Amino acid sequence: MKRQILILLIVSIFFVGAGSASALTHTNPLNVTASVVASCRVTGVTDIAFGDYDVTDATAKDAAGNMVFKCTKSTAYKTYVVGTRTMLNGAEVLNFEIYSDAGRTAAYPATSGAGLTGTAASSANITRDIYGRIPAEQDVATGSYARELTATIEY
Repeated sequence: MKRQILILLIVSIFFVGAGSASALTHTNPLNVTASVVASCRVTGVTDIAFGDYDVTDATAKDAAGNMVFKCTKSTAYKTYVVGTRTMLNGAEVLNFEIYSDAGRTAAYPATSGAGLTGTAASSANITRDIYGRIPAEQDVATGSYARELTATIEY
């Protein structure tokens, strides 16, 4: 009896092992795809804060800020800053201009048609400096003057 059980056990192990050794497989390709789209976004802006402006000083008041953006690698883009170049304090108007160069000779474009162009070399942040100037000796009253502009990236 013990011998029969032992033989049955050995035969069972053999058939179970043989079944797994002869397993069949079938394969089929699995494709993985994605589309990378052109994209740009402004990630930060440093405001232009002129501080105190003295209307009796014959020297223009300068300040600077910037816009930081990123685009998909190889995406062509255009930057501009939308808005009127005047700060208001009630009915009082204080004129200023923003520029794309430190020498303040090239006004920063306010429209898409005149935007500053470029192509992203990578998807890392790109910083564009914005230089501001308030012309000297403007005849305005005391108070706080402000204007909100819109830093824009078009692609």
